[in-house]
Amino acid sequence: MNAQLRSAKTKQATSLRRAFYRVAIFVFFCVLSREVRAQQPAEPVDVTPLDGETYYLINQADGLQMDLNSGSTAAGDHILQQSPSYSSLAQRWAVSKLSAGAWTISNLLNGLCLDAATSSGVTWTVQNPCTTGTSSQEWSLHPTMDGYYAIENQAAGLVIDVYQGSLSAGAQIDLTSLTGTATQTQQWLLRPVFFRGIDNALLEKQEAARVSQNLTWWKDAGTPADVLQMLKNHGINLVRLRPASMPPYATQPANGPCIENLCYAETEAEDLDLAKRAKNLGMSVELTLFFDGGSSASMPAQWTNDSPAQLQTDLYNYVFQEIEGYRSAWAMPDLIAIGNEVDTGFLNGNDPGANFSNFAQLQIAGMNAVRAAAADTSIGAALPAPLICIHITPAWDLTTFFTEANSYSIPYDGICQSYYPFFHGPLTSAQAAASNPNHQAVEQSVLNKAATTIGKPIFLIEAGEHYENGFDSNDPWYSPPTKTTQRQFLIDLNSVLRALPGNLEMGLAYWDPAGVNIPNRSGGFLNGDNQPNAIYSWNGLTLFDNTDSSGSTNVNDANYSALLPAADALGGKCDPSLRYKLLNRSTGKVLESAQGSSASGAPLDTATDNGSESLSQQWFLSSNGDGFFRITSAGAAQSGVPNVLDDSGGSKNAGNAVVQSSASTSQEQEWDVVTAGGGYFDIVSRISGLNLDLNSAGIAIQQTPSGSALSQQWQIIPVHVTSSSAAGFAMAADPPTMAIAQGSQGSATITLAPFARYAGTATLACSGLPLNAACAFSPSTVTFDGKDTVQNVTLTIATQGTGSGTDLIRLPSTDYPHPLATFSFLYVIAVSIWFSMRSRNPRTGRFRGLIWAGLIAVFLFATGCGSGSSSTTPPPSGPSPTPLGTAVIIVSANGAGAGSGNASQAVAILLDVTQ
Repeated sequence: MNAQLRSAKTKQATSLRRAFYRVAIFVFFCVLSREVRAQQPAEPVDVTPLDGETYYLINQADGLQMDLNSGSTAAGDHILQQSPSYSSLAQRWAVSKLSAGAWTISNLLNGLCLDAATSSGVTWTVQNPCTTGTSSQEWSLHPTMDGYYAIENQAAGLVIDVYQGSLSAGAQIDLTSLTGTATQTQQWLLRPVFFRGIDNALLEKQEAARVSQNLTWWKDAGTPADVLQMLKNHGINLVRLRPASMPPYATQPANGPCIENLCYAETEAEDLDLAKRAKNLGMSVELTLFFDGGSSASMPAQWTNDSPAQLQTDLYNYVFQEIEGYRSAWAMPDLIAIGNEVDTGFLNGNDPGANFSNFAQLQIAGMNAVRAAAADTSIGAALPAPLICIHITPAWDLTTFFTEANSYSIPYDGICQSYYPFFHGPLTSAQAAASNPNHQAVEQSVLNKAATTIGKPIFLIEAGEHYENGFDSNDPWYSPPTKTTQRQFLIDLNSVLRALPGNLEMGLAYWDPAGVNIPNRSGGFLNGDNQPNAIYSWNGLTLFDNTDSSGSTNVNDANYSALLPAADALGGKCDPSLRYKLLNRSTGKVLESAQGSSASGAPLDTATDNGSESLSQQWFLSSNGDGFFRITSAGAAQSGVPNVLDDSGGSKNAGNAVVQSSASTSQEQEWDVVTAGGGYFDIVSRISGLNLDLNSAGIAIQQTPSGSALSQQWQIIPVHVTSSSAAGFAMAADPPTMAIAQGSQGSATITLAPFARYAGTATLACSGLPLNAACAFSPSTVTFDGKDTVQNVTLTIATQGTGSGTDLIRLPSTDYPHPLATFSFLYVIAVSIWFSMRSRNPRTGRFRGLIWAGLIAVFLFATGCGSGSSSTTPPPSGPSPTPLGTAVIIVSANGAGAGSGNASQAVAILLDVTQ
């Protein structure tokens, strides 16, 4: 009995110990999981530029930019440095990554690649047609500091330099040895031509709040990661900062209630750290000074009693100190604004509406301080100054404001503006025609006018659109608010900017993308007004999912803080003006039509990515606003209708081939682009819901989605280098976007720039036109004389109106009256004579006769009875009107060279048919 009792007690003790261990292990893993859940990912370092991005190459010694020799298209010509231009394509360079890790650098104007050539003992940087496997056209990018690189030629082992260290505009670019630390003339800043930014100065405060509440981290395709790295993977290249510095502003207590607007700003230390993180990822930085949490209306406490002259001095000293602080931290901004939305308030009554003269003097003081701090040699070698803009809202017309700014000689570089459609009105004239309840100005018209009149680059420094009901009332143009409409807003906004006259697009930044709600354990939200360190809460406006469909954020939802599709539009992954290659993650090969076929229904396979894709390996992505994309081949189709990715036969079966087929309105030719994380995407058929995949033979098929199948994941990378013969031509469209009212026509200039002494012809054609639209070229064929003379062609696109039978391109009428007009003419004469004869009073009869004669004349004029060039009256029936909406027009030029080989190019124009 005792033995049994002891045995039972032993078993009981063992069970208790096991239970205790189970509980302890459970608690341990619970604690561990909570710690992991709240753990901030390590901050990465990845200073490489974005593959396919276009940059200005700015020399550190003098701030001059790499340029062509007077726009030359001749092979072997020298490359120069020139004063900065923000409209010249000759100063814009695309960097494209090769599979082995090196880069090609090609010019946007002539399509030629940087190369090396030795002459008289000097190795020069020159331009040549891009060819594959040419080591002298391959470059290594060695980061030096603060966004600068030493750019080394793979063949020569030398780095790009300025000949004999010249600091003069027009100096030629050569290659020299790198011995130890790169000299200033050997260092080049890569500044994006088009900023794709986030206005997320609150990020470090949001990160701290998330850790304090033990919440899941932001994630991409279910995987938590550093927020900036995630956004860079999607093409984001700039971070905007708005520190509320203290001093000179009032000191905010570390604990307890924050002070007024300072609740909604970050500290200097937080934003300086964020700037360093951005630079460690090769991203640019925009710095807005004098942000008081609302605009810039507040006067810093220490300056309250300043005279106007003393205020200018204090402002100068403060800005100088700020820029030197960022410069010393190797986080020099690329763009600076002296004040946030200054038209709504600036330093207690020194805003432009109250006193433009005082405002101008303060802006001039601040801008002078920026340039002086950059040039200060007491803390190191001088650096090129950042760009400087003035930031206003649409409450003040851009052209009017900056005309006034010019009259005071404010030395700004660019125009910065906020734009939110629910505050500021319709984006395009088509939207305004559909709905404009407050009769607001059309943003596209405002931007185009400012670009034409002022001639400065334009940066939309703040933008936002709802994806769910939340912070403010919805607008009528992107409603109901969904993830799809939010993405479409950014596609549309991008297209409007890219089409600005004079190539004056500088980019856009999205407001507070990571600011999803952070619930507080004690109730409410950490980013609401009830907390000591409040941050903005704009529900339904972020680029990460707020999961707030029921009116209260659900942090346990699997999609909480998941990256939204709008990030891809912001990052340029679905820009209709760009050509892309689709690079498979599993094979590292690019999608193409099999053997370069242009036949409708040709199968799709993959080919080696050699950094110089043929047109059959390049694709346009366009959206009609329904949430899906048409993926169009850049190669000319045999049928004259563009080929697109097609779910053959509308099959919903896994394993079926994907082909390229002539475009239609069929949903089987529509695809969604869905993030797969890490900079890769799933391309999903609308009809079947299956993913674009590859079979074992490398043929494109559709397959059941699988997160682990790397063959279903694709990179979407802009292409700027097209494989061609040694001689050929580059092609560009100006503008790349056309808005044409239904029944009207519009024109664009197609520029063909030959190189390498290309001699021959190029015949132009267009495809992808919507129903009852037509295109014409003048001339339709150009001849190249072998002297690299640039040729311009006028493209005219005409649309069908709602009046039935309207000619697409109107022709002059004949000299003969229309039969109906003749009959009417005789009828009116008879009636007028009858009325005149019935009058008893001859004077009255003559008067009536004169009246009827006048009516006859008016009638004949209105009916087109006279001769001339008026259009004929349309018949009672005819073609239906061109459908409203967007279409991507592929303009192709097929060359026939005279002893120089054949060449072909294509460019896309986004057509918007409006009412």
